[in-house]
Amino acid sequence: MDHILQSLLPTILLQIPALLVMLVGVILALVYWRRNAKVSLLVIAALVLSFFVRVGSALQSVLLPFLMNTRGSGFQRIGWLVSCLGIVWSVLNAVALGLLLGAVFGWRKGSDAEAGESE
Repeated sequence: MDHILQSLLPTILLQIPALLVMLVGVILALVYWRRNAKVSLLVIAALVLSFFVRVGSALQSVLLPFLMNTRGSGFQRIGWLVSCLGIVWSVLNAVALGLLLGAVFGWRKGSDAEAGESE
């Protein structure tokens, strides 16, 4: 168990700057909720999803090989499972980015977009 914690701690620590930015983003979205609830909701959903993708993929990179190795799984099976999970993380990350794009651009109506261009 100590071996897992020794491997897991640096992996999670490397994620702290991005996780803190996500936390600040969620706090800002909550602060500006009254101004535009739809945008805030999309931002919060995107950042929470990104948070879980980062933490989940970090945990996977440390725990999955250890768990598969203790069960006697070969490297080929571990590689296959890591690849499948990589696809899942990539799709979830794309969904999070789509939510952020929706928050940035989706709320604008025709007159709002035109007003922004004339400034």
